Amino acid sequence: MGSCCGTSDNGNIEDGINKDKAADREIKKLLLLGAGSSGKSTFFKQLKVIHGNGFTNKDRRDYAAQIENQIISQMQKLIIRGRELIEDYGQDKYGNLEIKSSEGLDSASYIELLGTSIDFNKEVANHIKTLWNDPGIQNTW
Repeated sequence: MGSCCGTSDNGNIEDGINKDKAADREIKKLLLLGAGSSGKSTFFKQLKVIHGNGFTNKDRRDYAAQIENQIISQMQKLIIRGRELIEDYGQDKYGNLEIKSSEGLDSASYIELLGTSIDFNKEVANHIKTLWNDPGIQNTW
């Protein structure tokens, strides 16, 4: 009577296992431990950029969207914080944080109403530029 598994099958399996072991020995492994937001993912992204093929087009689009959303979010915070300081501590102390030009006020209203998932277009960019050039925003920053 023959066995259920022939010796040629066992040899093929053993060869496959040996090849996998040899390939596994060539791979360098590194375990990074650290608290959240300590830079583990950033470290690997930098390795990918430096030693790999760089960012994919999808990565670039994703990062651009994150940066655009941060620009809007931070400008909204500058607008709000300047206004809060004036309201809380008075015009005498923080009057230099006020947005005074009509263009700046229009841009502030526009930016404050934006959500986080918008298309960063020329109109948004122009409002951001107008606000960034405003002395009240500069003083708040």
